[in-house]
Amino acid sequence: MLQGRSYAILIYMALALALGVAYFTWAFLCLPLLNYGVLAERGYVPPTDEVGGVLFISAIVAILFFFGLTLVANFETFLARTLLGLEPSGRRLIDAWPATFIGRVAFRFKDRRTWSQMLYMLAMLPLGTLYFIIAVPGLAMTLLLALLALFELVTDRAELTHFSKMPVVEHLWHTAPGLVLFTILGLVGFTLLLHIAHLVAHLHGRLIQIAFYKHDADEPHAIAPVFE
Repeated sequence: MLQGRSYAILIYMALALALGVAYFTWAFLCLPLLNYGVLAERGYVPPTDEVGGVLFISAIVAILFFFGLTLVANFETFLARTLLGLEPSGRRLIDAWPATFIGRVAFRFKDRRTWSQMLYMLAMLPLGTLYFIIAVPGLAMTLLLALLALFELVTDRAELTHFSKMPVVEHLWHTAPGLVLFTILGLVGFTLLLHIAHLVAHLHGRLIQIAFYKHDADEPHAIAPVFE
């Protein structure tokens, strides 16, 4: 409960919803133009002046999108190290870039990490929503229950809170043993939330490892903890 990493993970889970919305919006807006450019390049779209204009826009969008993927990869790696407390291993896409600009763009289309990163950005919306629901309401409910019960136990002012629709809880809340029980339940729930946060950090670290890094057959796929 006193580990700094636990609260850092909760901060990441609280921020995940905003990150998910931003990532999903960026990927969802850029994906149609990228697909159009790929289809036109392969001859599935007849050449016209309008198509040429769209292809020009698609090329610019592709460059911006790939640049955005690089920023997202670096930012998520930074968050994994600072908030999740994990050190991903392997080779990032930027580590294998060709020297020329055209070569980098072509390499982006061919490398599987481009598309795994895009899927990661799309998946962050539901994942971020789930993380936010676990972290913010869970933290508020468990701490509020423990602190409110402890406050009313110490001050002997249990009449400030009522559970009229739950007579059993109402009765327990107005007794000292009941307030002690609710304080313990709140602390146990908070401890359980921290354990869930650690599990989320581990699983999400694995997802970052798969989406942003590449390994040879003889390379380990493990992610090492930065701090405990």
